[in-house]
Amino acid sequence: MTTDRRGRWKPNFSGRFMMRRAGEKESVVLGIICAADMLSTLFWVMSGQAQEANPMLGWTFKGHPIVFVVIKCLACIPALVLAPRLAQSQRKFTEWLLRIVIVSYIALYFGFAKF
Repeated sequence: MTTDRRGRWKPNFSGRFMMRRAGEKESVVLGIICAADMLSTLFWVMSGQAQEANPMLGWTFKGHPIVFVVIKCLACIPALVLAPRLAQSQRKFTEWLLRIVIVSYIALYFGFAKF
């Protein structure tokens, strides 16, 4: 007996964008913050107006800026993908953890930024 796996899940992109599962809203907000951080850092460093404040990522600009983008994405994307899965079993914990991460990320960003 064989089953056709292609017919099981079909994405539906019509209608309103609704986030119903736990942790999805926080994950989207965190993803937007990470993307904005990455793009603004890339712009400011490439234009010579700033330097990467994170010493673990500062070396990436010595080679090519794409290295920075890849490493930044590899650091953020797994957490954003796994957070809603964790929220299936521990809803409140995951929501609060993501909210704390969002506030901490913003605080660290503005704490290290030198305007």
